[in-house]
Amino acid sequence: MQLSIRMKTIAPMKSPARFIDVKALASAYAQPLAQLDNFLEQQIAAFEPEVRPYIAETFKHKGKRLRPLLVLLAAGWAPAASQKAPEDVIRACAIVELVHLATLVHDDILDEAEIRHGAQTLNTQLGAHQAVLTGDALFAHALCLAADYPGTEVCRAVAAATRQVCSGEIAQTFARGDAAVSIVNYRRFIDLKTAELFAVSAWLGAWIASKNNTLANAAAQFARHLGIAYQVYDDMLDLRSQEQKAGKTLGTDWATGKFTLPFILLWQVMPTSESQALQQRCVAGNISLEEMEQFFQHFQIDAAVMQWFEAELTAAQHSLEPHADTAAGSLLPELVTFIRSAMQRLLPGYHG
Repeated sequence: MQLSIRMKTIAPMKSPARFIDVKALASAYAQPLAQLDNFLEQQIAAFEPEVRPYIAETFKHKGKRLRPLLVLLAAGWAPAASQKAPEDVIRACAIVELVHLATLVHDDILDEAEIRHGAQTLNTQLGAHQAVLTGDALFAHALCLAADYPGTEVCRAVAAATRQVCSGEIAQTFARGDAAVSIVNYRRFIDLKTAELFAVSAWLGAWIASKNNTLANAAAQFARHLGIAYQVYDDMLDLRSQEQKAGKTLGTDWATGKFTLPFILLWQVMPTSESQALQQRCVAGNISLEEMEQFFQHFQIDAAVMQWFEAELTAAQHSLEPHADTAAGSLLPELVTFIRSAMQRLLPGYHG
């Protein structure tokens, strides 16, 4: 059966190919990321003695640091810069990292995940009660740091983004077990729970560095599309990677009734009666992921997902076209190459 999805095909724009993997990205930004580590270490003392070991544990396991990197790139901090990144930029990096870490702690509780960044989750170590309160403490400290900036812009932006991220997770939780979730609602969920924090990260970097609201909004729009593309990648990672490579518990979307883009696109192209029957089997847990993979292959779902993914990356790059002559406009597109390369490693048949 031929794939019948209708999407506008946009040729991806060219972007520099410097940051191909996590190691290259971390190496290029080793100095400001070390500053961030030092800053976070200093924050542990702000918490009560009973909480400090768990806060330290969350800081110990570092991910890709994409949100702090969005702050740095949007602020125009180039890898070749010899001086340290400004303290107000590093503070913003810490704020978005704290919010992100808090969401991970809460996500692991909701998903009953046992592994995160190659180690036991706080939920596994402490139980849900202590873990959820640790996540709350991280959220609160991020807002404390945001309140240290002059004016109300930074604190308001961080508070609003935190509200949206939590709302997105709640909305998606309510939709668990609903195999018929629409693609419109799926995009709304990931725009809230993932893209919102990407967007505020870029906004903070550009705003703090330039106080140019037009540039900051363009950077945020870029990062919002990038965040949606990244969540699509993460959804595919949950289905295709191996836990040892990914460093976290996989298959949690599938196991907890969270139906992501590959499933939604599959329902769209299958005959209605077959789609409904398959959805019922999925909700009942009466089908293996290996069998689902056969459906994905037969209906060419990878190609449909990649079309969605590329459309978001291209929209991200177009958002910055009016600001191509700025430092943020030249640096941020590096992350498009990085995320596209990550998807290519996950799906070797995909060439962008």
